[in-house]
Amino acid sequence: MRWLFLLLLLLNAAFFIWQYNRQPQSLAISLPTADSTTKTLTLLSETAPAATPVETCYAIGPFSTTEDTRRASAKLAEQNIQTQQRTDETLQPPVFWLDIKGQSLPDGIWQELTQEFSGLVKQACS
Repeated sequence: MRWLFLLLLLLNAAFFIWQYNRQPQSLAISLPTADSTTKTLTLLSETAPAATPVETCYAIGPFSTTEDTRRASAKLAEQNIQTQQRTDETLQPPVFWLDIKGQSLPDGIWQELTQEFSGLVKQACS
């Protein structure tokens, strides 16, 4: 049994030496060339971002009465800012909002409105 073990150990060592000294085969693989019809791959991060127009939309409010809403709308109309009145009836009593779409609201006008009407907020349209 001892001789069989030594024979297997010797064969194992001979196999290791044979594999170690063997010349490795070339692993170079030729890749297919791209045709003229093949498009190149472009990552999304490599492309220029598309310029999408951003439509501004503000909601100003809440106004407690329709009279306050009309006065604020008239003040904005003097500055050529068109508004649309909206009523939020989920609250009791209902409150009123002015939506301004596609136009910016200058800071000076916003300050005038906040001085005249207390508790106003300016938020993005929903």
